[in-house]
Amino acid sequence: MPRVSRRARARPRRTAAPDPRVADVGELGLLARITEASGPPGPDVVVGIGDDTAAVRVPADRLSLVTTDALVEDVHFRRRTSTPEDVGWKALAINASDIAAMGGRPRHALVSLMLPPDLPVVWVDGLYAGLRAMAVAAGGIGLIGGNLAQAECVVVDVTMLGDVAPGCLVRRDGARVGDLVVVTGTLGRAAAGLVLLDNTMIRNMVEPTLAARAVAAQRRPQPRLGAGRVLGETRAVRAMIDLSDGLALDLGRICEASGVGVRVDAARLPVDPCVLPTAAAARLDALDLAVGGGEDYELLFALGPGDAGAVLGRLERETDTSGVVIGRFVPREEGCTIVRDGASRALGEGGWTHFRRRGARPGAEGGR
Repeated sequence: MPRVSRRARARPRRTAAPDPRVADVGELGLLARITEASGPPGPDVVVGIGDDTAAVRVPADRLSLVTTDALVEDVHFRRRTSTPEDVGWKALAINASDIAAMGGRPRHALVSLMLPPDLPVVWVDGLYAGLRAMAVAAGGIGLIGGNLAQAECVVVDVTMLGDVAPGCLVRRDGARVGDLVVVTGTLGRAAAGLVLLDNTMIRNMVEPTLAARAVAAQRRPQPRLGAGRVLGETRAVRAMIDLSDGLALDLGRICEASGVGVRVDAARLPVDPCVLPTAAAARLDALDLAVGGGEDYELLFALGPGDAGAVLGRLERETDTSGVVIGRFVPREEGCTIVRDGASRALGEGGWTHFRRRGARPGAEGGR
């Protein structure tokens, strides 16, 4: 009788069970996972996930702030270049940044998901891990509800609630002629990250630490929550906006709302250190990335010249955030211009807007 080899006698390997998909667990099963992943409601939540609507207590001496923003697959992110944790973090961060731009504090979020049936459930688990991580980093944003629906691609739609003292509310329409234009942090970092995510060859040409810095800014933006509150509390900031769609476009929004023009000094722009090598490798203009790239989520605001020293000093002391004066608001008839090497040109729209004609701006992961 022929001998049977040890390998032949071994038991056949079991095929690993495939990861469950959204369609496998169904709406109720997915809702149960989301409820557990959302964590316990805060003390001001009367009714959380599981009823027709959430109910929260609102202090009588505060204004409610409500904003909404969505991330759409292949418009704002790609699953091949961003983890689900990245997408969850970013979805909450961009909404929190809007609250910060009004001088407020984010409190609660409703997260609606539109999902393909064949999406792995583990992807949704990762998404909520990112949402929770950002919620904790922001000081405890509550995830208190939302909705589920089927779609052909992933859509993460967040509605965020916040609040602000009435005297600390900052709008876009208060800039005056002669006011200084100030921006926090640095510019162009997220735009550089998008370039590097889109092209591995270019990414390999940039020093790894700088490349990682740029990519992190694109995947996990850091909204200026503390800075927004401090700037609102000074009651000296006359207008403010967060840089979601690029300096050129968002500064133009302040000018339009306030009825003023602006003159920006290109030499004073705080261009992030990762922008120059990225632009050089990609054969792009670094200034274009810094001015028109979008998704920096820095704060851009207007200050009277006499208030600048005190406000920027307090901002630095209390939040370790720098503010850089980059220009001045001028009469509306002088337009919106940027001065570079002594030559003045129109600031232009730049930035990212939806519904442009094809070819107006390359890339699918930059901007709202």
